[in-house]
Amino acid sequence: MKESQRDNSRTTRDDDLSSEPEVSFDINRNEEQKKKKKKASVQSKPRAVKAVKEEPVIDYYLVRAVLNTLWWSLLLLGVLLVAEQTRHSSPQLNDTPTIGGWRLARPEDAAMLEAGYNGSRLPCNVERVNAEDLTAAEFNKRYRLKKPVIVRFRDGARSWTEPEKWTPEWLKNAYGQWKMLIGISSDIVKRGGNGDIEASLTSFVDFVMQDDEQGEPAYVFDRRFYNQTELPRTLHMPEYFVVNETLEDNIFFLGSSKSGVSFHKHPEAWNGVVYGRKRWFMYPPDKTPPGGVWLSYGTLEWYNRIYPHLKEADRPIECIQEAGEVIYVPESYYHSVVNIGDTIAIGIQKKKSALQLEDLFFQSAELEMKRADDTDATLAERSKEAIKIYLQLAEMVPQNTEIRTKLGSAYLRTGDLDKAIEQTELAVQLDPLYAFAIINLAGMYATRGEFDRAEAVYERAIEVAPSMWETYLAYGDYLLKRRRYSESVSLFQQAYQMKPQDMLWQRIQQAAQYAGLVFTRPSIRHRSRRVGF
Repeated sequence: MKESQRDNSRTTRDDDLSSEPEVSFDINRNEEQKKKKKKASVQSKPRAVKAVKEEPVIDYYLVRAVLNTLWWSLLLLGVLLVAEQTRHSSPQLNDTPTIGGWRLARPEDAAMLEAGYNGSRLPCNVERVNAEDLTAAEFNKRYRLKKPVIVRFRDGARSWTEPEKWTPEWLKNAYGQWKMLIGISSDIVKRGGNGDIEASLTSFVDFVMQDDEQGEPAYVFDRRFYNQTELPRTLHMPEYFVVNETLEDNIFFLGSSKSGVSFHKHPEAWNGVVYGRKRWFMYPPDKTPPGGVWLSYGTLEWYNRIYPHLKEADRPIECIQEAGEVIYVPESYYHSVVNIGDTIAIGIQKKKSALQLEDLFFQSAELEMKRADDTDATLAERSKEAIKIYLQLAEMVPQNTEIRTKLGSAYLRTGDLDKAIEQTELAVQLDPLYAFAIINLAGMYATRGEFDRAEAVYERAIEVAPSMWETYLAYGDYLLKRRRYSESVSLFQQAYQMKPQDMLWQRIQQAAQYAGLVFTRPSIRHRSRRVGF
C-alpha cells in the first residue's frame, strides 16, 4: 500500500514537472501519429521499459540539485550584500588597522590625543629604562616612592605575558559571558575606582567599544574579572614588579580611543599595556591637578578644556606608554589616563600605603565614609577628628587644593561657617577651575545669607564645568529652596540629560509640581548606559 502511494506520488510529481498542454489541429494526423508510436513501442519494448523506470528518477534528483544550487547561491549573494553594506555603514570596524585583533587609533583621534601644547609635539618627561638594565636594587634606589618610570622590554609584552591570551578572539571564547564593571572616567573615580555598570565581555567588545564616534566612551575598570581568569598565570614580571595577591589589588583595563579615567591617587602601582597605547598625566602629591579631583572633569573634557591653557608651572608630568611597556606610578601621585586606540592592560596596586601622607588620606577617607550613618552629634565629633587630620596634611602639602576643600567641608559640618568659607576660598584662589570647590563655596555663601553672591558663584561653576551634571543639580537645589521653581526645573532637566537617573527625575517632578507644570519622563540614555545587556 505504502509503495503504491509512493509510486503514485512520484508519478503525480513528475507529471506536474513535465506535463505541457497539448493542442490538436488535425484529428486524422493525430490518429496516424498514435499508430506509429504504438508500432515503435512494440519494436523496442525493452529499451522503452528501461527508460520509463530511470528517467523520472534522474529528472527528480537533477531538479533538486539545481534548486539547491540556486538557493545556496542566492543565500551567499545576500550574505555578501549585507557584509558590504555593513562595511560601508561602519568603516571603523573593518577598515581600521588592527594589532592582535584590537584597532589602532583612527588618524584623526591619534592626531588629537598625541598633540602637545599649541599643536607642538607631545613632551615626554618620564624617564625610560630597559628592563635588562634595571635591577631591583637600582629600582628601589632611584624610583620607588620617588618618581615615575617607564620600563621597556626587549620582546615587548611577550617578555612578561602571553599576548595571544589578551586578544579579543581568545578572551571572548574563554570568558565572553563573564561580567565586568565599566564606566566613564569621572564616574569611575566617584565610585572609588570601579565602573558603575555591569556588562559581559562580549557585549562590551562587540558593541560598547564600537560606540566611540562621539563623546567619551565607556572604559572597563574592574577589580574582579582578572583574578578569576587564568591571565594572572601568564605574568612573569621582573623582581621589582612581582605580584603579591594578599598585598595588592589587580585591575583589568579595556577601552577604545578617548576612554580613560580622570585624576585620582592611591598607594604605589604599576600598569602594563599588552595592546594599545596610554597617555599619562601626572602631578606630585604637593600639586593638585588644575580643575581638581573627585567631582572633577572627565579625562577628555579636561584634556580639551584645561590642558591647552595651562601655564608652564601647572603642566603635568606626561608621556605616552607604548604596547609592551610597564609604567611605575609612585604613591600619592595624582594621575589620569586617556587611551589611544583599543587598549588592554593590567594594573597592580598596593592595598596599603607606605608613607605617612597617603596613610593620613586613608584615615580621612574612612571618616568620610562613616559619616553617612552618623547622628548630628556623632557627625560633629567625627568631623572634628577629620579636621585634625586635614590640618596635619595642610602643613605637609600647603598648596594642595583637595585638602583645603575637604577641610572647608569639615569645618562646615561642625558649624564653623567662617573657617569653612576661609579654607574653601583659599582652594578656589589656588585653583580657579576647581568646580567642586566653587560649588561648595556658593552653598556656603547661601548659608550665610549672601544670596546674590551665591548665585554669581553658581553661575561661575557652570561656566567653568558646563558638562558636569553636579553643578546643575547644586544650582537647581539652591533655586528650589528659593522657590524659583521654573528655573530649578530647567537646571534639573539639563542635569538629567547628562546623567539620567531616578534621583534627578524626582527633582524635576518635585519642582514641576510646585511650578504647576506637568512632565513626561523622556527616554534619554546616558552614554555609559548604552550597554543594554
